[in-house]
Amino acid sequence: MRCWTKCSSFYKKTLKKDWAVEHIPFPKKEKRLPEVLSVEEVSKLFLCVRTAKSRTILQTMYGAGLRSMEALSLRPSDIDSSRMVIHVRQSKGRQDRYVTLSASLLETLREYYRDYRPEGEWLFPNRDCTGRTDPTSIQRACRNAARKAGLVKRAATHTMRHYSDLRTMPSDVGCHPRSIGIAGHSGDGPPQSLGIVL
Repeated sequence: MRCWTKCSSFYKKTLKKDWAVEHIPFPKKEKRLPEVLSVEEVSKLFLCVRTAKSRTILQTMYGAGLRSMEALSLRPSDIDSSRMVIHVRQSKGRQDRYVTLSASLLETLREYYRDYRPEGEWLFPNRDCTGRTDPTSIQRACRNAARKAGLVKRAATHTMRHYSDLRTMPSDVGCHPRSIGIAGHSGDGPPQSLGIVL
């Protein structure tokens, strides 16, 4: 791609000629599969996360298959224990969806809520409860934990949502395999009462 850009600049700026784009094939983009962490690697990573709050956020991303901003944008009312789903609002493509909430992840979220009692709108607020937790702090926590755990694979926050739905997760990780996400708003209506304040 860089070579193509240089040639285009040479024709347009140096030779003062039109660059016949339609006759020039674009280079193909590299497509690489994401690195998926094993059960043991995930367990090691979570054990090395410094704070319980950061650990819970990463476990939520991993257990529910959420992107970082999807997890950080959760509200307490989005955790629906009656139907065992998480309401993800305005995610990629500005679409809402439901994802499955496992029993072990629900218990992890309940423990976090009992310990932290987050105030305000967000489930994972920042330190002074004026907004959401900064995603860069979670990225840093993930990198530091991966380094401390001695992981060879590249572990990043985006890695958390890439794993096999058929894999069996250990209970100490705090999140069992999710089912395939429930798209859209089909169902019996909006989420019921807050599920984690119990």
